[in-house]
Amino acid sequence: YTFNSIGYGTIFTNTSQNGTSYFWDFGDGDTSTEENPHHLYLWPGGTFTVTLYVTNECGTDSITFEIEAGRDVSVNEIVSLENSKVYPNPNRGTFTVELNSSKTSEVQIEIYDLVGKIVYQQKLGQLSGNTYHEINAEIPSGIYMLRVSNEENHKVHRVSIQR
Repeated sequence: YTFNSIGYGTIFTNTSQNGTSYFWDFGDGDTSTEENPHHLYLWPGGTFTVTLYVTNECGTDSITFEIEAGRDVSVNEIVSLENSKVYPNPNRGTFTVELNSSKTSEVQIEIYDLVGKIVYQQKLGQLSGNTYHEINAEIPSGIYMLRVSNEENHKVHRVSIQR
C-alpha cells in the first residue's frame, strides 16, 4: 500500500491485487475494512505501525509499515516557495496556481480537507518554465491544504475558500 499524510489526516491506497476483503490496523487502536481508507490520527506527531491484511480465496496475506503521521503542518510547508504561488487567497473556489520550474516534470494538484480527504485532484501534465493554472474547485467554504507535487518533491499551501 501507499499513504499520504497531511496534518492529522492520512490517506491509504491499497495496491494489492485480487483481494476480496481488507482489514487495516492503523496502529493507534482504530481499524477499517475499507479498501482505500482515510484515517485521522488524533495524537500530535508520532510513528505508527500500520498493517494491511488482504484476503481472497487463496488465504490472507499482510504487510506492515511504520509511518509518521498526526503531525501539524509546519510553517515551512505552508509559506509559498519561490516556485509556486496561490492567489487570490482567500477566494470563492476559483483561484490561480502559479508554478515556476527550471526543468520539465509531471505536476499534479490535490486539495485536501482538514481530515486529509482529497476533495479535488487535477493532473497538469508535463510542465516547465513559468505556468499559470486556474482552478475552479466546487467545494464548500472552509480551510484546505493544496498540495502541488512532481516526481521529486511537493509543496503545501493553505487555501481559504469563502463562498
